[in-house]
Formats: sequence, C-alpha cells, structure tokens
Amino acid sequence: AGTDRVVVVAIPLLGPTHRERYRLDAVVVVDCPVEIALERLVTDRAMDPADAKARMAAQLSREERLALADFVVDNSSTRQHLLAEVDRLWEWIAEAGRYHRG
Repeated sequence: AGTDRVVVVAIPLLGPTHRERYRLDAVVVVDCPVEIALERLVTDRAMDPADAKARMAAQLSREERLALADFVVDNSSTRQHLLAEVDRLWEWIAEAGRYHRG
C-alpha cells in the first residue's frame, strides 16, 4: 500500500483536545530534554534565555506532551541521529493501515 494519504499537521502548542479537533490518527512528538531545548533556543535562534524560558513555560510540559504521543522522535542528539529517527518514524507510519482511517 502507498503512503499518499499521509498528512502532517505541525501543532506548536499541542494540547489534549487536538487529536479530536483535527481527527488525528496519530500524534508524533519530537522530544529532547528541556535543557537541550533551552540551549538550542538560545544558541541556534539567538533568543534571550528569559524569553526562551517563557516560551517553553507557555507550552505543555515535556511529560504532558509525551503522554499524548503515539510515537516519539528522539531529537536529543546529532542531526544524523535525528535523520535515523525520521526513518524509524516513516517505517512506523507506513505499516499497513497505520495512516488510514478505515
């Protein structure tokens, strides 16, 4: 079976109601430890540390996001590791019937 029915919806402020609101078949969370996320916002996006902390505080906690996830992509390491995680995700999505609401 092909995977031409896969639609990705990026939801920056994921919440418990999104699964039903958008009729999502699955929720994928890209995860890394809070310390790494904060460091990346400050270093890679040149955010002020206080602003980065405020942005993170406005979102669900890491634990809450993970509890909503059907699949977790580990983004705590290198770009090469992340690419391998994306391949692992795609394999999970492509499993028969995983992506199609019957």
